[in-house]
Amino acid sequence: MLNINNNSKCKLCLVNDLENVGSHIFTDALIRSAIYIEGKSKRGDFEAIVEMSYKKLGFEYFGNSVLPEDRENILGHQQSDKEIEATSTNPFINRNIVCRSCEKSFSPIEMYFINKIYTKLLDSDNFSNDGLYQTNKEEYLISYVFILINIWRTSAAKYNDWSLDSGYEELIRSYLLLVLSQASITDMINVANDTMSSISCFQFAIFSLNQTEGAPSENAILVDYTTEPYVFLLNRLLIIFSSNCFETVGPPASIANISTRAEIIDLSSSHSKLKVKLISNENRRNLLRKFYLDRWSDLVNHTKNVLSYAYNCFTGQILPNSYHLELEHRIGVFIKADGKGTPEALINLSAIFLKEILDEQFKEE
Repeated sequence: MLNINNNSKCKLCLVNDLENVGSHIFTDALIRSAIYIEGKSKRGDFEAIVEMSYKKLGFEYFGNSVLPEDRENILGHQQSDKEIEATSTNPFINRNIVCRSCEKSFSPIEMYFINKIYTKLLDSDNFSNDGLYQTNKEEYLISYVFILINIWRTSAAKYNDWSLDSGYEELIRSYLLLVLSQASITDMINVANDTMSSISCFQFAIFSLNQTEGAPSENAILVDYTTEPYVFLLNRLLIIFSSNCFETVGPPASIANISTRAEIIDLSSSHSKLKVKLISNENRRNLLRKFYLDRWSDLVNHTKNVLSYAYNCFTGQILPNSYHLELEHRIGVFIKADGKGTPEALINLSAIFLKEILDEQFKEE
């Protein structure tokens, strides 16, 4: 059996050395407009990437082409050398996934999808009156392989500490290696079709987010893989992905208000044509708002848990809810004033608040 745990070898072919090739976890042309500064659309290191999670809240990366004055306008202050260094690693690029040859093998499928499918999904005129885009099996197969490329790279990179079950990841790897090793896009499509039974356990539903207002950069790159089915929001493409049958699971909580189990099953059930559902601009904004509120809740709850644990250790008592509310207020004020929310800063904030609480209690006694 091939050893897939050799960290010095390409995770796709398992043969070539990694060669320090920077591979985009998510297709660059797909996510670019969501992470580039305003007015920049062509490839050129113009990223300004914000992370919002319980681990960090703030700018995580600036591309090399984002000038110091642009960074200052975005941040509201001039970056220190320490801040420049801290924002110099692109979280969407991983150098420990594939070799140069395998990195190039992604290109035909990715470019076909972006140029001939995704561009059509961005235009609501290509959807029927009931918001459905339907096309042929060729586009279905291209989309299927495209999605598997992005899912596999996410898993292989252990993006945000997430990965598929090792058996599932290996199924996708073997399928992709066979498909992508073909000499032409036509051969790739044929092999993808002929060998699809080997990965029939994987299903996906695609939604396109209509945008009629706002800047491209207000869209997001968000992955929710707490439970299946997994949600991948990649700019204006929403992918619901599962290694189980959709008949056994309902829609993810994050999209429960904009889709149903029946609709997801309908979008994923046909293997003879591609079906994509259009999400209205209003629901696009509602979806983004829910994602952001969920991330904010994660951040606040994590900080509350730190405070609650420390309070219980010192007093042997449960932290009163009024202190939870006060801490949440302080977090909001702190982040609004400082613009950053690192784990260290928020733990320090809760430690200061804990000292105030304990000082007050000891004074009363």
